[in-house]
Amino acid sequence: MAMRASDSFNSGDVKMPSLIDHFKSIAMGAVSTSAFEAYDHHYLLPERDFVCMNRMRNISMAKEKALSLKTGYIPPSSRQDIEVLRKSWTINIILCN
Repeated sequence: MAMRASDSFNSGDVKMPSLIDHFKSIAMGAVSTSAFEAYDHHYLLPERDFVCMNRMRNISMAKEKALSLKTGYIPPSSRQDIEVLRKSWTINIILCN
């Protein structure tokens, strides 16, 4: 979640609301009741994950996706561009909750 929150930061934006939005669902123990709600909670990414609404094709589509991921798999490289907020932001998060 920290990496996804860091990816959503834009230069010049206030970062605290975005950080709170990303971690609120974890802090509150929220679970998604649908795949589309999982997108809202930032559990699924629109550019990476997909939703299959056809019950008859769920297994075959999952198998196709797994096999396509297997071919040419390269582990992600370690990232150095993840922005971490200072202790003052951590104190604000604790005080807000």
